[in-house]
Amino acid sequence: MNDFGQTPLLKGLPPWPLPPGPDRETAPPTSEPPGRGGPGRRLLGFSVLVLFIGGLGLGIWRHYQQHRQVMDTAEQRANFVPSVRVEAVTQRLDTLNVTLPATTLGLVEANIYARASGYVLKRYVDRS
Repeated sequence: MNDFGQTPLLKGLPPWPLPPGPDRETAPPTSEPPGRGGPGRRLLGFSVLVLFIGGLGLGIWRHYQQHRQVMDTAEQRANFVPSVRVEAVTQRLDTLNVTLPATTLGLVEANIYARASGYVLKRYVDRS
């Protein structure tokens, strides 16, 4: 008897049935060594490798295109010379009247009040 009041189990047999393992005769024999892949697994690995290299190449190509576009824009800005029309200054004796469509009304009107009541005794600034 053990501490729990039960009879000990037989030492060689476990209390539950064991699943079939590689040492038992239930597994069918295979022609390939274990752990090796067939041609389908190699093809899958090769296609994953090709896709990875293709994606990496596409990323590098896009990065190069963007870098080239930035460098071209920077070069255009560095070499940019604006074109300006220039005319010689001459004196004219006749008057030139210019009439422009505009108005001098404010968009918002507000009343303006003094900040304090009273009179100004002395003014130090001459406003002309």
